Parts: sequence; C-alpha cells; structure tokens
Amino acid sequence: MTLRPLLDARASGLRRAILQASADEQGPCSGIGSVATGQITEHEPPGEGAR
Repeated sequence: MTLRPLLDARASGLRRAILQASADEQGPCSGIGSVATGQITEHEPPGEGAR
C-alpha cells in the first residue's frame, strides 16, 4: 500500500517522502529504506478512545 505510490513519485522525479508510522509499522517502513528522523506526538480529547 505504501511502496507503489513511493515508486511512482520517484519515477516522477521526486526524491523525498514523509511517512508517518506507528511503532508497529516502523519495521516494514525501514524494510523499504525509510529512516526515522523525528517523532510525532498525537493527543486526543478525554473519553475519545482508540477506534
């Protein structure tokens, strides 16, 4: 689901992409050559719970 759009972007001449991945998704992302460069913290209102 991620690789095809990245390959299409590269074929169009783009050289950088930004991926947002959970801790569980970091392994597969590194498998396609991405490197973690930062961290995003998400907040949600009280009582909203994970969906």
